[in-house]
Amino acid sequence: MYRETKLDSHVDTWIELAFKLKVRVVEINASSLRPYSLPDVIYDAKKLTILQLIKCKFEFDISTTPIRFDCLEDLYLHCVSISDAQLQRIINRSPFIRNLSLVDCQGINKLQVCGPVHLENLIVVDCKFYSVILQAPNLQCFKYEQHTDRPCKIAILDGYNTLQTLKLIGASITDQQFRDVSYKFPNISELDLTWCFNLKNIEIQSEKLKRLTLVGLKSLEKVTIQASNLLEFDYYGDKIPVPSMNPSSLERSQLNFFSTSTNFGSVDRNWYTNIHHFVQKFNYSKGLILVIFCRKTNNILIFENPREIVIPPSNDIEIFIAPLLDVESIIRKLMINNPKIMSILPCTNSKALQTPQHPNKTKLREQHNRVLRNTKRLTTDSDVLNWINGELDVGPGYLYLHYHKMQAN
Repeated sequence: MYRETKLDSHVDTWIELAFKLKVRVVEINASSLRPYSLPDVIYDAKKLTILQLIKCKFEFDISTTPIRFDCLEDLYLHCVSISDAQLQRIINRSPFIRNLSLVDCQGINKLQVCGPVHLENLIVVDCKFYSVILQAPNLQCFKYEQHTDRPCKIAILDGYNTLQTLKLIGASITDQQFRDVSYKFPNISELDLTWCFNLKNIEIQSEKLKRLTLVGLKSLEKVTIQASNLLEFDYYGDKIPVPSMNPSSLERSQLNFFSTSTNFGSVDRNWYTNIHHFVQKFNYSKGLILVIFCRKTNNILIFENPREIVIPPSNDIEIFIAPLLDVESIIRKLMINNPKIMSILPCTNSKALQTPQHPNKTKLREQHNRVLRNTKRLTTDSDVLNWINGELDVGPGYLYLHYHKMQAN
């Protein structure tokens, strides 16, 4: 990495020497005010396998400059100036390219990746393309990420049986286009749809899908999922239309709802009932634990028994369903919010508490009520008081409260 443009000639010399020595890996990071113009010697690097360029500029003439990347497998271009024709020329002259990454590249309006039989992974981030056309028969992973409102038409014309990971972030994909993708690519195992604002009705039928992520789909009205082998499901955004699916196969899930416009207790009753039923359908016999963080009351609730689950009446909550071994990392993450109360509602043989013995149920209930009342005396928050009063009626409640922070205050 260098910053002074007056060093360009020296960099040219170093690069020429490197290619004379037949280096296999080259990284050029020109963090100067203007892009570094690549010397012609770089285009005849027959032994090069990995090329990473940051803040560089391609200036070769596609009609006169010979290009031979006979061994190139990985090409990473970040903040690079390159034309459509130049990129296509490089791809055509790189017969063994496997990984192609384009991040914030300038000069390309229409990306066409057609023909590379060995291409497995393609990543496109913030390149402001008007269209992307892919024809790579062995494509396994495609990630498209765009943070502007510029619409981009995406066409994947090959890789029907090989594509396994599809991540569309900020893509202008419609319901019908997504249905076409789902039909044409039945082997997708990881699907990420983020900030795809045109999606309203998502329908997924797949036996291969194992991980699904939906983030910021503000127009979403309906989600129908038939994926018998789905293991992970994450959702981030406003009030989700509770997905029509059987979550019993899931091993972990995170549902993150953000809605600051409603008060604690003011939630749509149908949505609240549906989300309550949804989390109860998980197969907790596999050792899953439910963790809920309510931002309105700044409380953490941990459940082991699905029959004990009581979701706070709020649209501003975060729900985790994960194996017991993941609970510690989840709690550590949530402690950044300085929660007022952390409640553990365990089964009779609690794994979360990890205690060697348990008193009888009557004694546990007495402890439950006593700790709750002590906690009431430590808070003046009316929402918290209402929530605690509601908790007193939950049974059979085996509740353990950590309120050291409140005692300290």
